[in-house]
Amino acid sequence: MNIFMIFNIFFVVVSTLFGIVIGSFLNVVIYRIPEGRTIVKGHSMCMSCGHELGALDLVPVFSWLFLGGKCRYCKAPVSSRYIKIESFTGLVFLLYAVTHLKYQLDILDLYKIPGLVVFCYYCITLLVLASLVSAMMIYYDKQRSYYGYSVFTGCAAVVLSALTLAVEKPSSVAAYLLIAVSVSLIGCGITALFSRILRKKYTAADFWLDIPFAFFYAYYGRLSSNYDYAIIAMILLLILPRSILKDTKFDKYSAIVSMCGIVLFNVIGFILNRLSDNLFCSALVF
Repeated sequence: MNIFMIFNIFFVVVSTLFGIVIGSFLNVVIYRIPEGRTIVKGHSMCMSCGHELGALDLVPVFSWLFLGGKCRYCKAPVSSRYIKIESFTGLVFLLYAVTHLKYQLDILDLYKIPGLVVFCYYCITLLVLASLVSAMMIYYDKQRSYYGYSVFTGCAAVVLSALTLAVEKPSSVAAYLLIAVSVSLIGCGITALFSRILRKKYTAADFWLDIPFAFFYAYYGRLSSNYDYAIIAMILLLILPRSILKDTKFDKYSAIVSMCGIVLFNVIGFILNRLSDNLFCSALVF
């Protein structure tokens, strides 16, 4: 095992553990935001007996497993959805790490400006993915959406654009951001159009749910310099499923389908890039 493989394994493991920890926090976000409660204050407690949970009760994944899915204090069953959300978020982060192993070499050079930029790119992208998981579960529970997710995704894109000033021409940043906004709005417009064709309503709540997902495709398609693939993926993995499932008994699953589409978008894009690189190398050989 060479040093690069060790770095790769470390990069993936740390990203996955970070995702599990973030997933634990998302459980709080998903529960409190629909109730209008703050997510920065207050202690977690058992939903059955109201006992305040200690540090050993809040270890992501492991606490639920070691306690047998029950409260330490009242022995009431604890929903498995907590560990599912933590595990799913960890899986999302794991797959993103695996498909972006090239980042770890740049991140190792944190004393250089490009290394810092790549590190910030990576961390902010993970936080955007986490916010999409949160939006997905709130829609599943309540069939509600919040404009805050769109604001957060938009602010993340602005920060990422500002970071590119360190490595790209300043004149390109505003143009790329404008294109990303335009493409995401067009994506939401097409979803609304498809919904109307299928004789279904498209409300403001639908727009605020779709815009952060569409913006992910648009902006991160720009980062990979592959808008064609991003737009096709957005149509197939976001627009069509959301339009078809709208106003059906499966509507609450549409956000989950959208999130799974984001995961597929990254995995398939990674596979296509590897195949194109292999074909290019083969062409050079011959």
